[in-house]
Amino acid sequence: MTTLVDGGPSAQTKLHNLADRGLLEKNRIFVTDQFTDGVSPSDIEDLFDEKDYIHLYNLAFGVKLTEKGTPGADKIVARISRANNKPFVDHGRPADYLLRHKLVQLPKLSETTLSRFENLFKAINKTLNYSETTS
Repeated sequence: MTTLVDGGPSAQTKLHNLADRGLLEKNRIFVTDQFTDGVSPSDIEDLFDEKDYIHLYNLAFGVKLTEKGTPGADKIVARISRANNKPFVDHGRPADYLLRHKLVQLPKLSETTLSRFENLFKAINKTLNYSETTS
């Protein structure tokens, strides 16, 4: 099983403990920090370029946050929480919006976002036991 975990230390420790017990393979554990170009600790949301995620957030919640309104170099959800003066807990809503409007929104994603996800998927694919076939 290949596993992706957010960049917080407690989750990483738990997964590495499972690997030490032989329940997971260490080379099949990925941390979002590996794919976020410097945001650490990171969440899955940080795979998106800041502008892309704020755009999806705005569409999902019907608000108008800006990059200037969410300053910092830490996790995007932490910056959104500070901008709203309350914890951002509805992480699924922007994801749901993207899934429901993917035909319109996917072509709008930046090269940065696409590259991060491509790198993640390439890393995951390397852990799978299948061979590519060509026609």
